[in-house]
Amino acid sequence: MYLSCSKDDPGMKRVLTFTFMFMLSLLLMAGVWGYCVNGVVYHCTDGLWLDFFSPGQWVHEPVERVIAVDRAAGMGEADSMLYGWSVGRLWLLWGGMVAMCLSLSGIVTCCRDL
Repeated sequence: MYLSCSKDDPGMKRVLTFTFMFMLSLLLMAGVWGYCVNGVVYHCTDGLWLDFFSPGQWVHEPVERVIAVDRAAGMGEADSMLYGWSVGRLWLLWGGMVAMCLSLSGIVTCCRDL
């Protein structure tokens, strides 16, 4: 048994396909998170635009519960989150999005061989 790194190796092609699709889908999900979650469900006054890639650092105490998130809030104000949301629910949403990335990558990798 030996380890092959040939680009003609079907196993290597599957790994590369999966990796490429996973990275591409993660970037897509980061865009969805930035557009639909960050600044809509929560607002961190010192957050970055790629909050998807820093899970768990979405808001910092004290967190103010609000009816509508104000994206223009400055550093002197508290982080805010919509009523009904919590850091735990953000973790569930994030985990679901990562699971979708894994599933999509697996489906594309498997269907590519058909």
